[in-house]
Amino acid sequence: MTVEHEIDERNGGKNIVDLFAGRGGMSLGFELSGLKPILAIEKDEWASETYATILMVIILF
Repeated sequence: MTVEHEIDERNGGKNIVDLFAGRGGMSLGFELSGLKPILAIEKDEWASETYATILMVIILF
C-alpha cells in the first residue's frame, strides 16, 4: 500500500509516522511543534477512531 501526500513547505518537509498511536497525544504534540503526521498505526479500534476524529490522518489497524 502506498500513501501519496504533498510535502508541507512550512515544516521543511518534516513528516512523522506514529507507531502504536493510541489516541494521538504524541502526534498532536508533534503537530503543535511544526511536524506533520502523515500516517498512524494503531491496533485498538476505539483509539484509532478517536485519533482519526482528532487528527484526520490515515490509520492502519
